Amino acid sequence: FFFLGACMSMFKRTGKSRKEKKRKETLRAAAEEPPASRPPPAPTDDKSNSSDFSDSVATTEDEPGLIFTGEKVNGRPVIKGGNIEKLVERLTYEKYNDAKYMKAFMLTFRSFTTPTELLQLLINRFNIPTPAGVDATSFETGVLKVVRLRVFNVLKHWLNNGFYDFSNETELLTKLRDFIKTDMKPTMENPANSLESIIEKKLTHGEKEYEHIFTGDPPAPLIPNNITPQNKNSIMTYSAKELARQLTLIEYRLFSSIKPSECVSQHWMSKRKEELAPNILKMISRFNDVSNWVASEIVKCTDIQQRTAVLKMVIEIAEHCYELNNYNAVMEIISGLHSSSVFRLKATWGGLPKKSVQAYEDMHATMSRDKSYKLFRAVLRAVNPPCIPYLGMYLTDLTFIEEGNPNNLPDGSINFTKRQRLSEVIAEIQTYQNTPYFLEEVSFIRDYLYNAEALPEEQCYKLSLKREGRRGTQVTDNQTPDLPFGDLENKSSYLFDKPDTEETIKFDKKEADGNTMAPIIAGTLVKILERLTYHEYQDMNFLWAFLMTFKTFTTAEELLDLLNNRFDMPKPANPSKQQMDKFISSRLIPIHLRICNLIKCWINAYPEDFVDTGLQAKFYELITAWATSNPKIKSTTQGVKKTLEKKLSEPLPTPECRFLGFLQGSEESEELEAFYKGKGVLDFTEDLLAQQLTLIEQNFFSSIRPRECLCEDWEPEAMEEIAPNILAMKQNVEATRLWTITQVLEQSELQKQYSALTALVTVAEKLLGNKNFSSAMAITSGLQFLREKYPEIWEWVPSVVLEKYKELELLLKMPKRIKVLEKGDPSPIIPYIDIYINQLNGITSLMSDVIGSLINFERRRKQWSVYRVFEIYQGRPYSYEYDGTCGGYLYHCSIFSMDQIEQILKDLKRPAPPDCRPELIDIQKNYEVNSLGDVDSLEQADDDMIGGPPTEERDEAALLQIKNYMLDILNDDPALLSDLLNEAKTSLASELMGELRTYTNASKDELSVLHGELGISDNRLEPATRILARVFPGATISDWIAEDEDGYVFGWRDEVGLSVVENDSGKWLAHVKSHLDKAYASVAVRLFEYFSNSDEGPFKKALVAGSTSEDAKQIMANEGIAVFNYVGTQLC
Repeated sequence: FFFLGACMSMFKRTGKSRKEKKRKETLRAAAEEPPASRPPPAPTDDKSNSSDFSDSVATTEDEPGLIFTGEKVNGRPVIKGGNIEKLVERLTYEKYNDAKYMKAFMLTFRSFTTPTELLQLLINRFNIPTPAGVDATSFETGVLKVVRLRVFNVLKHWLNNGFYDFSNETELLTKLRDFIKTDMKPTMENPANSLESIIEKKLTHGEKEYEHIFTGDPPAPLIPNNITPQNKNSIMTYSAKELARQLTLIEYRLFSSIKPSECVSQHWMSKRKEELAPNILKMISRFNDVSNWVASEIVKCTDIQQRTAVLKMVIEIAEHCYELNNYNAVMEIISGLHSSSVFRLKATWGGLPKKSVQAYEDMHATMSRDKSYKLFRAVLRAVNPPCIPYLGMYLTDLTFIEEGNPNNLPDGSINFTKRQRLSEVIAEIQTYQNTPYFLEEVSFIRDYLYNAEALPEEQCYKLSLKREGRRGTQVTDNQTPDLPFGDLENKSSYLFDKPDTEETIKFDKKEADGNTMAPIIAGTLVKILERLTYHEYQDMNFLWAFLMTFKTFTTAEELLDLLNNRFDMPKPANPSKQQMDKFISSRLIPIHLRICNLIKCWINAYPEDFVDTGLQAKFYELITAWATSNPKIKSTTQGVKKTLEKKLSEPLPTPECRFLGFLQGSEESEELEAFYKGKGVLDFTEDLLAQQLTLIEQNFFSSIRPRECLCEDWEPEAMEEIAPNILAMKQNVEATRLWTITQVLEQSELQKQYSALTALVTVAEKLLGNKNFSSAMAITSGLQFLREKYPEIWEWVPSVVLEKYKELELLLKMPKRIKVLEKGDPSPIIPYIDIYINQLNGITSLMSDVIGSLINFERRRKQWSVYRVFEIYQGRPYSYEYDGTCGGYLYHCSIFSMDQIEQILKDLKRPAPPDCRPELIDIQKNYEVNSLGDVDSLEQADDDMIGGPPTEERDEAALLQIKNYMLDILNDDPALLSDLLNEAKTSLASELMGELRTYTNASKDELSVLHGELGISDNRLEPATRILARVFPGATISDWIAEDEDGYVFGWRDEVGLSVVENDSGKWLAHVKSHLDKAYASVAVRLFEYFSNSDEGPFKKALVAGSTSEDAKQIMANEGIAVFNYVGTQLC
């Protein structure tokens, strides 16, 4: 193993004499042996006159059973060794409290005694009787009370820091509880209650005593914008910095789980290591996995430029780990780069830039093992937590202490000096376990790091030879053939040994990218499974497509039978040791691991397949047989088994179908009915309505399961059985459409009708900006119905609103434009589901289920690719909060049926057209938005509505007083009144026209910018320049366009641009956007950072947006970026 090699290399440097080797072997054997057995201490009798601790009042330090070093620390003698009774006596010594001694004792006592024996000795110590000849009163006050308090403190420390001793042994916990109740509580009630409280907290909340509280927000994760099924398993898809962060979170979780008991007696190397040091072993295993992964990612690249790019990427990950103080990961990566398969690639290393080479050399020098990690220890002493030190260094220290010091002194007493040194190392480890990292976990990047394929070392070296020959030249596969395995056993029952032919498997060679096998177009079930469990690699996209679709051509029982047949591979008939070793490492184990991984993925994605008890029984039978057949994968098979047990214990997802209006007519309290009665679209802000509609729609979209995409009949009856969640989503879309129509037709006044219509257009526009295309198109569909059936009301809608509607209607008629808007956007998205239903319908209609006698897997792959889009969007939930008032209204609102709507339209009195269309500002003045905002209860809402006089009423009263005062003055002076009226008319007309022109220009520019973002217009620069001229009057404005080759801004190579504004206040970098929300804020920050690095600065930064969310304002303010609206008002 890389890790063990790193830990133990120091023992291989100098030669040792036979005598020295023999001495070391003797000490090692002594270290691995358990403490010498002795009879357990017996409980003391309060009435007896003898006890192990009866001489505790003695003041001499030179006492039997206890040896001192002759030194003193803080005036107290340092203990060298002693028997267990005397050591426990000093642990609870009445003359003074030695905190350092107690810490060392409690960290290491498991190396020389057991928790059961220690508890009994503490009980005996608590119950020491009065020695003969000593005054009972003075003994109780001077000794007994102090000793009992010391016992309490030891037990409290033990429970707080080592409760796992009690959680793993119920008898030990029972014994402690009995002691607290019967012995301690009668004399020390408060301390006894304190111990009982700690026990209850630990049993309820686990061993963690407190949760670390952070202030502020963690750094925003660097999410790639261009993840596809083809690149999601490639290291180059992700940011090196974010990979380092996620590696750090994974490793801190492992590192912080290591317990002190694992660090004594070299438990991680003992025969019972899995039981005694499980977390250290996990850390070691993780070290080896990451090192192998690093080597695998490099040697898998066939192209030297790509290989050098991956090597550079790996070094960058190590640099970011170093910045995060994750030195364990730094050592993992250095170990992988020092493996023989990578270190020999001279041409690959030669292509690195000097900066990367220097960074690698600096890290390698710091982590060097020279002089017992002298440089690294110096760095570690200066570092501020959080930190993950290189665990191998501490294991080396612990090994030196264990092997260089006997467990017992020559007189047979316990060598406590050794335990003191061990405790110092363990205490240093604990120092770094106590401070967690404040980073946000990104689940899909974490899963990638957990599941990334790490090839065996031998296979890595074989690929390394293929990449660069022994003289540094690239060679072809046939120049380095595999060693022959000899003739294989003749096993007629084995199905997977037949060669590929056109009759059994067909590949799409056009889509092969040179690094992987070409995708399968069609094949027999046996050939498909053979490729799924191929020994050289496992195509995860192929695997997920298979798991989603296999029930369309086989059964779960047949699949398990075939996997069992694949597992039982024929072996070489008469192999040499070299041939058999190679067969096991390069064929048997890789294929067995592929099979286990397939089943694990199957369980995680489709646990409902295993609800059948017959299938469960077959699975357990096979997994047990596989572990027996190949012990090297026993831990893997156990992991698969635990995965199934965990999944079966969890409830299967059963989402509620909470449609718009689903609570209408339900039996509820009169108070609740009165609260929602009469409310409608005019009672809430458009932003709030858009957010609440999005949360409702998200509930349906996030519930869609993969196999729903296999539905072939998209009629409701068929969908109810095969695609219930897609059906529910479509039903909610229809409910939203009818709600839209209802909101206009239920208004009794013409003014409210066209006001509601205006509000609904704005809500649809907000939904479009939020990327909730499903609800946006549902409302647009309702508006389209009203346009056809009730055209008269549209004559009363402002022109700007009508133009907005036409843009929405264009998307409804040409839904392909929506898919264009989806691409490359990292924001949360709810797609327009009808587009994907049509796509799935086209796949099943145009592509046959089979090609000849072969399974048409290309059809299955395309079906899976549709769901993969859903899966990506489902992984980006909206961060809106549910609003009880608005959300409750949407669930309680009344919705007319189509029959009711037709009847209302039939009876409706149609209004005559207006002389001229009203302006938007007039409509906004016609109605007030009565949104209650966030309220905790209906009572609070009622209090808000029926409380004291509203602010508006108080303002009106004050204005009335001013008005009466001014009238009294003007009535006394008619000339003054006439002059004032003329001046007011001229000034008011001028101001109104100025405001009208400003608003008209801002609205036109907002529409122009939106056209550009939607792809309707190619000219985005001209309106942006006009807007900036309004925000920065008199400034010089120019455009700055650059090619972002590294994909820093969007995650892929693209052209990016900003405007440069120069005025009296300096140079500004300015960016114009129609709507700024939290999702786009991170893109904007990166855009400004990209251009700010230029030598032409320094720059101030400004973002101009038509509308801005509050959380986006906060982000911009934190980044020092000014935000303006289109009129020029600075928002932050």
